[in-house]
Amino acid sequence: MNILDNYLDTMFSRYPLTPETQEAKCELRAMMEDSYNGAIAAGRSQNEAIGQAIAEFGNIEEVAPTLGLAKTEPVFGGPVSGASAFGGPASAASAEHAIPQSRGVNGGESANTNAETGAGRAEAGAAPATTSGCVPAFSQPMPEKRAFTMAQAQNYMDTMRQTRWLLGIGVALIVFAAAPLVGLAVAYGSVGGMRENLSLLLGFALLLPLVGVGVGLLVYRNQRLSPFRRITSGMDRCTPEIEAYANAAQQQESSKRTIALVIAVILWILSALPILSAGIFTQDWPQDQADPLLGLGTAATLVLVSLGLLIFLPANWVNFAQTHLVQTSPDAIAMNDSEQDATRYPVWVRAIFSGFWLVITAVYLAWSFITGNWGITWIVWPIAAIAFSAFAAIVGTIYPSHRP
Repeated sequence: MNILDNYLDTMFSRYPLTPETQEAKCELRAMMEDSYNGAIAAGRSQNEAIGQAIAEFGNIEEVAPTLGLAKTEPVFGGPVSGASAFGGPASAASAEHAIPQSRGVNGGESANTNAETGAGRAEAGAAPATTSGCVPAFSQPMPEKRAFTMAQAQNYMDTMRQTRWLLGIGVALIVFAAAPLVGLAVAYGSVGGMRENLSLLLGFALLLPLVGVGVGLLVYRNQRLSPFRRITSGMDRCTPEIEAYANAAQQQESSKRTIALVIAVILWILSALPILSAGIFTQDWPQDQADPLLGLGTAATLVLVSLGLLIFLPANWVNFAQTHLVQTSPDAIAMNDSEQDATRYPVWVRAIFSGFWLVITAVYLAWSFITGNWGITWIVWPIAAIAFSAFAAIVGTIYPSHRP
């Protein structure tokens, strides 16, 4: 059970490595494995069994006293338990140790005076006095988000896994839908007359249903995921247990994703081969004889691209799920995501980023349909890719990222 081992490694990383900690870790591992095996015997899936085991025994702060775990030193110094680092019940105890108390008859009065003084400063709006080794208190703490449960995270992960092929097939169909139209337009674009019109009509007749089916699959997948909108939109908070569960699930599926990515990249690289080969072999042919082969090469290029998407997107489901689950974790909140980081660009730069490929597509289609030179107009794409990369590199240098 690598996923349980990875989960426990993450959770116990907050505690010092001692023989007592190792013994507690082994004991908790045995209890979680018993819960997992019981759930599997009851007919539950692997993800459901793992979620049940983590839900029952995965809260280290609750089972730490039972397992005899030692206290650890937090980032700010001062002895607090592992629970206090996450706002657990040990925070109150650590706060008591943080307040200096005078020994003797007036010790209690001195402690009360310190507490009242700190409270008075907080009410007055001033920063409360803190002692060395204490976490600074804020007069007006930010309201916390509601934490979603392990059962919700598990259900979301299962739904993402079940709908992974809907995403892959939907996107692949939308890309593949252009293959019949573009291929027939290239093959019979220079023929003219009824034959050219029929080829275009057939191309549109194949394109529209394929796009409709692809969009329908994506809409159906979105409906399946709609109950988890609070998770995907970051409205709820991620707990350390759920973060460790999501990271462990991602690590377990990483090998499959890597294999799928390698295959997809190979297909995307090879996708340029059909159209390039057709152009090379037909450069000395008459136009009416070269066009059918050029059309076939263009269609084959789109087929390879869509096949790469069909292989990679379903294998990437766990990365999508992990990103949504941990987007409200402390580590994720500390880092600006790519959308927030993109605000460093001026409006005109973001407008170019948003509309560049739409404009290039419009130029390509207009040039191709007006001139009928489908065997030449494809050169727009590599030129546009080079120009876009150069532009992105230049503006990225002028407006550097503010993320650490």
